[in-house]
Order: sequence, then structure tokens, then C-alpha cells
Amino acid sequence: MAEIIPAILPKNWEELSLKLTTLARLREEDNAIAEDVRVVQVDICDGVLTKHATWPYDNKDSGAHFQKIVNQQEGIPDWDVLDFEFDLMVEKPIEVVDEFISAGALRLVFHDRALVGEDEFEKILEKVAGSCEVGVALNIGKGENFTKYKGKTDFVQCMGIRRLGFQGEEFSEEVLQTVEAIKKIDSEAVVSVDGGVTLENARSLISAGASRLVVGSAIWQSDDIIETIRSLNRL
Repeated sequence: MAEIIPAILPKNWEELSLKLTTLARLREEDNAIAEDVRVVQVDICDGVLTKHATWPYDNKDSGAHFQKIVNQQEGIPDWDVLDFEFDLMVEKPIEVVDEFISAGALRLVFHDRALVGEDEFEKILEKVAGSCEVGVALNIGKGENFTKYKGKTDFVQCMGIRRLGFQGEEFSEEVLQTVEAIKKIDSEAVVSVDGGVTLENARSLISAGASRLVVGSAIWQSDDIIETIRSLNRL
């Protein structure tokens, strides 16, 4: 069974708060979800690496509010019942590592396309210093790039869509080959797939070697979120 990780692409603080509170409430209502869903991926887009900016880069007020969280004057909603995986779709990830660790990261995802050489990734690892899990995200068809990260990351995230920073994008079956390529490089690698994941393609992703599925639109656009999560967990 794969770990199901709900994903939030927050346009603003209000959307982030609402969806986190929704997940926390569903965990209270359903024991199975409480057992199987604890980690939530929060997509962080700076509007430079990606076309659109999300919280906390959507406006200056969000930035100031985020600093209160970084300074631990305030917490992210439901931090006591949920763990956070921040997917850093930002142009200069090394400059924000410390902030998102302080914000309460269980896991941080760094995008291969944003990393300037192996030296930068080594510096990121030094900054993290074991304080959270580190994953690297690879675009479709870039599975061979995992070679330079082998043994250095806790997991690898394969993108199932071509445009970063969007939910509801069309799933690309080419990600299956990306997953398989990574498992050939390291059969023990923990592989996550993010983007376009649905009930219809989840089983094939698991068969290819994925052990974590990051699910956004398929959960939030569902008429029955609890049943959708249950169905994903049964695969």
C-alpha cells in the first residue's frame, strides 16, 4: 500500500487554513484516515520558477505573516495533528531552507531544475543537517538525473505533469518510465509521484515502483473526500 499525501496549492493563507482544517476534521471523523493520512504536501511557488505565486509569496502581507510562523510566534493551522511536506518550487531554494525548517517541515522537496550544480545541493544538505527529510523532484523523462542524488536523499519525487505550479493538469504516462528508471538505479529508493494522480492511474504508479502518491485535484474536487482517500488507501 502506498502512502497517500494530500496536496494543497494555496493561493493564499485562507485557502491553506481551510484545507488543513478540513483534513484535520476528516481525521477526527474517520479512524482509517486518521491512521493513514498525517502528512500533507504544501506546494510553495515563488512566481519565478513557476508562472504563478502561491502563499507565502502571493503578497507582502503573506510574507510578513509567514515570518511570524518562521519566528514561531504563530503556527501553521493544525500543526499538532498534521505533518508538513513543503514542495519548494522556487528559483533559489538554498535561500529559503532555514525558513521552512523553522516553519515545521517534516520533509522538504527541492526541484532538480532549480539546483545550480551538485555543490548547491551539498550546501542544502549541510543546512538541513538531518532536521527533516530531503527529497529531490525530477521532471518527466529525467529519471537518469537521480544518479547524482543517489545515497544523498531520503526520497525522490517524480513529476506526473509537465507544468509546475498547477493542479488539474493532464497526467503523463511517461512518468511510469521515470519511476522505473529510478528503481533501476536504486531498487530501494523511496519514490513519490506528484501531479495528475487519480484513482484511475494510481495502481499503475504503484506497480511501477511508487510508494508515495501526492494527490491534489482528485481529492479536493471529489464529491466525497473521505471515500476518495479510502479508495486510494485500498490500492
